[in-house]
Amino acid sequence: MPRGDLLEFIGSEVKGIIYHNNVLDEMKLGGRSYPRVGKYFIEVDETQLDELYLTIISVLNEPVNKVAWRVGIDGLNITREFKPQVVSESSIGSIYTAHVFDLSKVVKGGKTYTLIISCDSSKPVTIDGIELVGVKRVVEVSTEVSYSAGCVLLNPSESYSIKQHPSRLMPCNLSLYMNVPSRNALIDVTLNGNCIKTLSNLLGLSNVQLSDPNLTYDGILSIRHRESAEAYHPRFVSIYSLLKYRTNCKGPEITMKLDGITFEGNECRLSLIIRNEGDLTCENVMVVGLSASNILVRDVINSIRAGEELRRNYRFNVSDVSARLVFKAIYRRFGRQVIYEVKTSSNTN
Repeated sequence: MPRGDLLEFIGSEVKGIIYHNNVLDEMKLGGRSYPRVGKYFIEVDETQLDELYLTIISVLNEPVNKVAWRVGIDGLNITREFKPQVVSESSIGSIYTAHVFDLSKVVKGGKTYTLIISCDSSKPVTIDGIELVGVKRVVEVSTEVSYSAGCVLLNPSESYSIKQHPSRLMPCNLSLYMNVPSRNALIDVTLNGNCIKTLSNLLGLSNVQLSDPNLTYDGILSIRHRESAEAYHPRFVSIYSLLKYRTNCKGPEITMKLDGITFEGNECRLSLIIRNEGDLTCENVMVVGLSASNILVRDVINSIRAGEELRRNYRFNVSDVSARLVFKAIYRRFGRQVIYEVKTSSNTN
C-alpha cells in the first residue's frame, strides 16, 4: 500500500489558462548545522491571477510537533505553525510533509516575490522544493483542471490511482511533480489500465510534462513504481502533485520560415517570416539568432495575433558567422515555454 495521499485543491472548469511554476531547489534549515532562515525568489510574470496555490514539500527526521516554523511572502506571514495538510512517514523513518497555501488574495502577479521560511528544530528540515499553480483569466478560454497536491511514497510494485471528474474524452496535458531516487527506477503512467508513458532516466526532483493524444481528462489515472532488481536507496518514489488540464483551444503556435539570405561585402542580410498558426494572440515572442556560441540577433515581438504573419529583417557582420545559422522563436503556451527552431541549410561562409 502506498503511504500518504494527494488532496484536490482545484477541480472544476475555470475561465482562463493554467499558470504553472516550480523551483527544483533543495534547502536545509534548522538543526545544528544549517541556518534558521531561508529564502526563495519567485518570479510571477503574469500580471493578474484569479487563483494561486503554493505547495511546499519538506522532509524531516523527528516528530512534526517538534518543529516550529514561520512562512511569509513579501513581509506578510501566511503561517506561524507547522501544520501540514499531508504527513507521510517513509520506511526509513523520514517524515514527508506537504503544506499548501492559497495565495489568491496575496499574490497579484507581475513581479518577483520573496518567500521566507524560518525553522526551529533539533534536527535539519529539508525543503525539497516548491510549486505554484494558478489560473490566469483569459475571457475567450475555458479550462477543465484538476490539481492535487500532497505526498505519496511508492515502493517498487506499488501504484497510486486517482479518479478524474467525468468529462468528454478529449486529449489533455499532465504535469507530475515528483522525486525519483535513481535513474534505474521506472514509473508507469496508465489511464484506465493502458500504459501511456514509462518514465525513466530521471534523478532527483523533477517536473514531468506529458501531452499525449491517448491521455484524456476522464477515467482512472494510475502511477506505478515498477518492480526492479536494481539496487538504489531510498527505494520509494515520492509524488508531490498531479496537475491535469484541458483547454477549449490550442493556444498560440509560432512558426518561422527563412525567406532569403544575402551577402554584401562584410554584411549578411536575412529575412524571417514569423506566423502565429494558433487561435490566441501570442505575447512577448523572443527571436534569437545564433552561430555556434555567438548570439547575432535578439529581438522581442510584443504580440502576434492569431493568423497574423510578420516579416523581420536582420543584419549582422559576416565575420561573426562561424557555422550554420540557427534561429529560435521562444514563447509561452498556457504557461509552458515553447521553442520553434529553423536552421540554414549549410554553413553560410
